[in-house]
Amino acid sequence: MRSLRLFVAFVAVAVVMLACTPARVSAQAAESGITHGPLSGEVTADGVTLWARGAGAGDLVFAVTTADGAETVATATVPVDEATDFAGKARIDG
Repeated sequence: MRSLRLFVAFVAVAVVMLACTPARVSAQAAESGITHGPLSGEVTADGVTLWARGAGAGDLVFAVTTADGAETVATATVPVDEATDFAGKARIDG
């Protein structure tokens, strides 16, 4: 149960929005590009559903790390665009 609490607690820190443009490197370093979220739901003993909305089209990357941020333990990449209202969700189990 402790690992699930850490999982949920640190997922917010580990969520990063990556845009699909070449100019994204410096712009995204200063700002995450996330306008809403991240939000978590459907939490179980071994997983969580994550949701966020980005500022534009691109790949929404959910990354879950260890408490110290040294190791990525799970990732999910969700493409977002105008058709998805720039929002995406992913189920991460494990």
